[in-house]
Amino acid sequence: MLRSLEGSGILCPLPADDPDKPYSRADVRAVRMLLALVSAGVPMEEFMAVAKYQIETSELLADGASKLFLQYVREPMLKGESHPEATEDFADAFSMMVQAASWLVGYHVERTLVMAMTKELANVGTEQEREALHAALATIDATFPA
Repeated sequence: MLRSLEGSGILCPLPADDPDKPYSRADVRAVRMLLALVSAGVPMEEFMAVAKYQIETSELLADGASKLFLQYVREPMLKGESHPEATEDFADAFSMMVQAASWLVGYHVERTLVMAMTKELANVGTEQEREALHAALATIDATFPA
């Protein structure tokens, strides 16, 4: 199953230092989240159909963010004086870019999902479902990483 998820692009393990442990904690969590969706009743085929859009969009985002980083962060570093901390500066800047992009994408996906569900339930939901969504929003916002 893991190789299938990798082949589909759902699971994106990074190169591992230890070939006996090719998956990180993040990879394991991604699989757990997918299994939770399937356990909740989302058919795997339907999930994969929707996920392909996210995968394509993520690839475009990563390409654009990488180009921005190289042009506006790396190039000025290369033009500056070489110093012993240059490798650390590059690593810190790249790490910050990954963290910021990840947070912003997660934030946008969360908000977009919430707004889509709010709109759907306003049209076809019951009062009980709308109340449940309202209760879920408090939990969602409280648990979203700050």
